[in-house]
Amino acid sequence: MHRLCLALLVAAVTLPARADDAALKAALATLRAAKTDDERTKAIDGVTALGLAPDALAQALAAAPLAASGTYFNVEAGWQIMRVDGSDGVNRPWHLYVPASYAPGTPHGVLFQLHGGVSQPDVPDEERLTGMHDTWEREAAGLKVLIAIPTADDDSEWWDPVGMGNILSILGAIKAAYDIDPNRVHLSGFSDGASGSLHFALHHATPFASFVALSGHIAVSQASGKPVYLHNLLGKSLYVVNGGKDQLYPADTVAPFVQAMKQAGANVTNQVHPDAGHDPGYLAVEMPRLVEYLKATVRAPHPERLAFETIEPGPAARNHWIVVDKLGFPLEQSDLPDINLLVPPKLQLGIGVDQAFAGPGVKITGAADGTAAQRAGLRKDDVLTRADGREIANLEALRAVLATKKWDDTIDLVIQRGTEKVELKATFTKGLPRNAFDRKGSPGRVEAHREGQRITVRTRGVLAFTLLLGVGAFEVGKPIELVVNGKAPETITPTFDARLMLDRYAQDQDRAMLYWGAIAKNLASASGD
Repeated sequence: MHRLCLALLVAAVTLPARADDAALKAALATLRAAKTDDERTKAIDGVTALGLAPDALAQALAAAPLAASGTYFNVEAGWQIMRVDGSDGVNRPWHLYVPASYAPGTPHGVLFQLHGGVSQPDVPDEERLTGMHDTWEREAAGLKVLIAIPTADDDSEWWDPVGMGNILSILGAIKAAYDIDPNRVHLSGFSDGASGSLHFALHHATPFASFVALSGHIAVSQASGKPVYLHNLLGKSLYVVNGGKDQLYPADTVAPFVQAMKQAGANVTNQVHPDAGHDPGYLAVEMPRLVEYLKATVRAPHPERLAFETIEPGPAARNHWIVVDKLGFPLEQSDLPDINLLVPPKLQLGIGVDQAFAGPGVKITGAADGTAAQRAGLRKDDVLTRADGREIANLEALRAVLATKKWDDTIDLVIQRGTEKVELKATFTKGLPRNAFDRKGSPGRVEAHREGQRITVRTRGVLAFTLLLGVGAFEVGKPIELVVNGKAPETITPTFDARLMLDRYAQDQDRAMLYWGAIAKNLASASGD
């Protein structure tokens, strides 16, 4: 479990409560203070023993602060430096901005700002983090959001379990300390931060209202080792900005991916700045549009339509109210086509680069299979010092030479291999189009649509799934009609499950997304298992 250290002095403001609520307040405080599974189980026992009706329990959970003390922090406006302990045991800094508009009793949203360049051995220093403050500080009060700037390094990239865990821990700590509107939590980022935001949209979207990607690319999500399934973006709100002269992710190469995201059902706002490179200078023009977008974008805690596809079933294979429990080959399933793009080959040398190498030259971490670099004989730890007679002091110098090349051209390379200088020649041979997203394993997908007390589900490659029944989405005690893969409707009348409501509340830390019951569905296996 992640532990967050809040380096601030605060005055506690207690929320109003009725005197006859004392037992309930004490029981909920014990639940919120629980640190282990055993403590949470005992705390849930204490709340359920009070015998509250569904409406009363839901109202109590929605109204109570998430802090164990039952209080919210009341602090002076401004920036504060915090620390978070990652699952790798490393303590990393993050910055929090509280605008003057905030006060307990005035719920605010949260805007995460993820930095780029995460494949570095160290997190950004304080000077760089402080330099990021100006991006959103002036807008925070008008948006009524707190701003969180986490940090990442090559052991905690935004798409890595450690990096993702840090973001979620920070969000949980902010919710426990401040009066937060859980339906207005936004995840934004630049470069690697933008790609990280899109990774969350694909794999862990539930806590967030929107995903703002400034000069990133959704294909970077594959660096996590997890396949990219665009259908997971169904109903998600994305704001995607790219520059026409971006040397990493030029807008014309990103455009097909944006179209594919829209095809998958994502709500995409796409802005292109034709003359912009890989820098956020376009924010001077883009900021007013972004501010209006964030003001208008609010999360639906129980969306009417959802989809989730994965190769890793289990509790984490969840998108709001659907959970993929078990994969396999069912006797009956739906025809759910994949969305993958055929992308043209990219003219590139095909090397990995050691970003921490101080130079001069470009240190190679490896040559990708089938590339010009591999055919030329480049190896790990080679240092490229000259290309076509030009000195290569750094990666930018190499990119400048590569920008002059076209298919079937050659490039003369000089490398330092240990104590030996080696001359090589590489040829840029055009390959065939390829799939943009790698496919591995046997994935399973669940698509669900709720309409009143009716749920229509389509699955592929799934043997078991769970539907969580949200407060305000389904009426307690009323029959629900379930249709799976076009079969005859099944009428189910789930009962109120206080333990489930409390357990999900404690784990999700989300007062706006409560569940009163669940439908667990097993599908017949084609193998008879």
